[in-house]
Amino acid sequence: MMLSVILCTYNRDKYIYNVLKSLAENTLSPDQYEIVLVDNNCTDNTHSECDRFVKDFPEVTFRYFVETNQGLSHARNRGIRESKGDILVYVDDDATVNKNAVPVSAGQAFCVTRTETETDATLTIPAAIK
Repeated sequence: MMLSVILCTYNRDKYIYNVLKSLAENTLSPDQYEIVLVDNNCTDNTHSECDRFVKDFPEVTFRYFVETNQGLSHARNRGIRESKGDILVYVDDDATVNKNAVPVSAGQAFCVTRTETETDATLTIPAAIK
């Protein structure tokens, strides 16, 4: 099962690299997760901080999208649409996580069932955590 860690951000360049770094240093193998970053019209140096992350952690699958509709709901929905994982986890753009947070989150997250068009998703609670 693939895990998608989704970050939605707006002008948080002073925090975003450390968030990404803390995710990359988790205990899951890089082939078990992806990081999906949704830039909600940032006007600061968020993109360059993400470029720095990609150079420092080339083994991590990192995908960057710009959502032009302003607002967290639009950004979160874009993250769902762009993610490829079976399990979705949201992380705030000013948080750092400990090395075990991603694997633990995977055990307590929601599974995604995609429709044929993949524009909608249904979230279900896995049997293991009901």
